[in-house]
Amino acid sequence: MTLLASIAAIAALLYWGSLGTEEGFTPLFKAVLLANGLLVTLVTGAGLKRLPGERREDVALLAGWFVAGTLFPVLLAPFMAVRHGLPVIPAVLLILGRWMRGPRAPRWVGAGVGLSVALGVALAVADWEYADTYREQARAFRERFGEETRLWYLGDWGWRWYAEAEGMRHYLSEHSQLLDGDVVIIPQATAGPNGVAPRDQPRVRLIDVVEPLPRSVFLPRIMLPFPEGGYYSVGCEGLPWIFSRTPLERIMIFRVDAVRASREMRHAPRHPSHRDLDP
Repeated sequence: MTLLASIAAIAALLYWGSLGTEEGFTPLFKAVLLANGLLVTLVTGAGLKRLPGERREDVALLAGWFVAGTLFPVLLAPFMAVRHGLPVIPAVLLILGRWMRGPRAPRWVGAGVGLSVALGVALAVADWEYADTYREQARAFRERFGEETRLWYLGDWGWRWYAEAEGMRHYLSEHSQLLDGDVVIIPQATAGPNGVAPRDQPRVRLIDVVEPLPRSVFLPRIMLPFPEGGYYSVGCEGLPWIFSRTPLERIMIFRVDAVRASREMRHAPRHPSHRDLDP
């Protein structure tokens, strides 16, 4: 625990101080999470061997629960997400709780519980901020484009609920029929790799990119744009949560305008910048 605390302190200095940047912080934070996972696995395995006065059947049940819960996210889950690790947590708590109760309890148990509670509260606040971003943006887009404009959206989770509450339509690449003047809104964190269908791409043009900023840079971030992902769907390059100064989301806004889109595609520079966007 002392080693992990030292690594975490160095990571904080690298991130918040002038010693480094996010590029240097992320690999170190990955090492911290990996070390934490290995430590929990080793301590839980040691605890199974030292459960005092437990029946063999109970120990076997806890051992099977721990092994099955550990392997489930790796072998059976359709994608990686923090919630897929929930089944193993009760087994870990039962094993460690029985082993460390009474005089055998290490001195650092109280500190560990306190840190876990603090991290849980911070992640809960970060989750609220992330969800509230979609509520605010869905309302802002409806006010910006008006009730007469047909708004389409891609993405899921909380964004889908707030978008439909503002009267937006779910864009389906094989079925949706876009008309001139329609607007398509694509948040990259929740839409992932999905985008406008190839058959519609010649008819749309990018008019804006909205990047809402977090209220506090001291809160952890639970989601980043694809392919990093986060708490709800971890990409191959991502982490379940992290500290980051990047915007909460990157929302691409397209307008259906077949004539102008075709003209702009013919005369567009090879590498257009955001300054070329015209609402």
